[in-house]
Amino acid sequence: MKIAKKLLLGASCAMLLANTAFAALPEAQVPEVPAVKAEEAAAETAVAQIPVQNVLVTSGKIVSVEGEKITVKGEGNQSVVSVIVGDNTYLLDGKDGDSKKMKNLKVGKEVTVYYSPVMTRSLPPQSQAFAIVLGKNTPKLGKFFQVAEVLPAENAEAVRLLNSNHDVIATVSKDVCKDYRSIKEGDSLMLWYNVMTMSLPGQMKIFMDTANVEEIARFVDWGVVYGVTTNPSLIAKSGRSQAEVIPEIAAMVEGPVSAEVISTECAGMVEEARKLVKIADNIVIKIPCIPEGLKAVKILSAEGIKTNVTLVFSMSQALLAASAGATYVSPFIGRLDDIGEDGVQLVKNIVQAFKNYGITTEVIAASIRNLEHVEQVMLAGAHIATIPTKVLEQMIKHQLTDKGLAQFLQDYENSLK
Repeated sequence: MKIAKKLLLGASCAMLLANTAFAALPEAQVPEVPAVKAEEAAAETAVAQIPVQNVLVTSGKIVSVEGEKITVKGEGNQSVVSVIVGDNTYLLDGKDGDSKKMKNLKVGKEVTVYYSPVMTRSLPPQSQAFAIVLGKNTPKLGKFFQVAEVLPAENAEAVRLLNSNHDVIATVSKDVCKDYRSIKEGDSLMLWYNVMTMSLPGQMKIFMDTANVEEIARFVDWGVVYGVTTNPSLIAKSGRSQAEVIPEIAAMVEGPVSAEVISTECAGMVEEARKLVKIADNIVIKIPCIPEGLKAVKILSAEGIKTNVTLVFSMSQALLAASAGATYVSPFIGRLDDIGEDGVQLVKNIVQAFKNYGITTEVIAASIRNLEHVEQVMLAGAHIATIPTKVLEQMIKHQLTDKGLAQFLQDYENSLK
């Protein structure tokens, strides 16, 4: 097993977009409730380098120990699971993150195990353990933390880390981690913290679904656009080539810009993707949800190239895309509505399923047609909504706003008489 170094990574505070009691639950067990308040927490210790994105978790008691294999019975992704304790498995004290040894794993001990989703079909299923945290699962127990995004902090000598479940933001400062600048998206760590105070929650990100740079510039000035999605149809509508448009868009927005491949064969997709990502650091490769596309996603994911699997119309397609390593999946709600199916419900189902199983792939609600779609996908928990210009323009308008402003201005004029 791996001897973990305390404070390999550290954090100074975190915000939890959930009730205090939920802090003790693994990500897969967090109930679906409105995130009304957030709780700040002071982090004390973190251990990094768990080498995967998708991690399953079970909390309970050890019921057997056989050599390098332990069996745990409790609650989580599996009620009973056997895990192999290998050379790269972290054994950690749940109270402070100190390293433990195999001899500390005894029958009857309370543990939380984090393990691979790749399991045998035996009963109980068997998997490889990434980390085992000793101690009863409490709010002070170390928790698995997958970095979904690195955000700027007010302090120049710190970074803010958003976790994959989008319910924790941890600020890592130079004081607690000398190598804080080396923390990047996709890193995994075990984090220890104590809840302190309340704060405000996060929000669904807004992308623009267009290739029109003039339209993008207008809404970027509003300060509401984080990213952009494009496709061959939108590029053609702009009257320009992808080679002209994508570099301009990438320079205009801070967040991801999806550029779609044209090839329908894996080799061609990969070749196009490698060229596109050279345009800018924020380019994401948009790939259709077809067998050749999934093969390409697997290759690109292994190379660290972000992908957005598009034309998703079912839960099974979303699962396959996430399993292949997609950074984002884009269910098309408007097109599903066109054939009499419920596109918003699909978004809700995908979001919940991903949360249940600790899948870090983000859900982009696409093919949005109207204001109702925007409001519904926000309630459904979509991480991102990619919105056409026409709908964005509608979002700011309301007849009572115009009427109220006119009345205020008239009252002001009257007060001057």
